[in-house]
Amino acid sequence: MHEYYRNNILKLKKENEGYLRFVKVELEQNAGKPYSEVWEEIWGFYEKNLLEHFPYIGGDKVSGTKNLTGAYIFVAMGEVLKRYGVSVEGSARLMVLAYE
Repeated sequence: MHEYYRNNILKLKKENEGYLRFVKVELEQNAGKPYSEVWEEIWGFYEKNLLEHFPYIGGDKVSGTKNLTGAYIFVAMGEVLKRYGVSVEGSARLMVLAYE
């Protein structure tokens, strides 16, 4: 994992959770468990499987960094929701709701 992401991991976690709070109820309904547990599964997938592969593209000075790190929390959400039988379309609907 690039040093930038390692040094900013708590900030990234907080920012990314902010995106998913908008669909908190839907995440609970789809997973059948409290949001805090679903969030930890999503963050765990993100941190373990995605974050270590991100290239450094400028950090806080470049808007692309936030776009990259933010977009991939939705990938992690979709991967976790698959475990609960949620379709790609169902995950996509939650992504749209979170952005709206």
